[in-house]
Amino acid sequence: MRKLVAFFMAVSLLSSCKKEEDNEIKTEYLPLSIGNYWIYKDFKIDSSGNETANSSLDSVIITRDTIINRKKYYVLEGEYYPFNSGVWGIIDILRDSSGYIVNPNGTIQFSENDFKDTIAYNITTNMYNGDTLVVTTYQMEKPDNIMMVPAGNFEVLNYKGTVTTSMDTPGIEYPRYLNTYYAEGVGKILYTYFYIAGSAIYEKRLLRYHVN
Repeated sequence: MRKLVAFFMAVSLLSSCKKEEDNEIKTEYLPLSIGNYWIYKDFKIDSSGNETANSSLDSVIITRDTIINRKKYYVLEGEYYPFNSGVWGIIDILRDSSGYIVNPNGTIQFSENDFKDTIAYNITTNMYNGDTLVVTTYQMEKPDNIMMVPAGNFEVLNYKGTVTTSMDTPGIEYPRYLNTYYAEGVGKILYTYFYIAGSAIYEKRLLRYHVN
């Protein structure tokens, strides 16, 4: 149950607070082109700040495009350890909508120009009684520091999730934060996840990439 809750908390968005509108504005913070790929190395960081590199590598590639509701989306396939046990499959389906990256449900996963609003949120409920367990709200921010990953050093924008929970988590303080950093002309260079009842933070850091 805990892993299931963490999965939906960390990688799933149920609703968006923005309406899609299309024009010629396109973001370069997630280059959407067939053949683009990104490879990530997974790290575990314990509550004392000690890092351990996991043996797993995540590969993500844009394999094709598809039409949904008369709009063109790009299909991202790859491995998404640990949530799909390293089995190759579709990770996401995305399009650029006026500088926002959205999925077919209209859920916003990035914006390069909206730094004031809550642009998306995720709610996880108890499957038995419907009570709210976890709430995550997402806003964009501009970090001042340069982000360093194995693939290089980058100026970034952060799609930041603020996580609150009604679950009993002894020794763990909430809110906690999910950070997803994007670099212009590159894409997603680092993103974090954690388990609700665990103190460790996990980071996926960009190892190498190719963009057309």
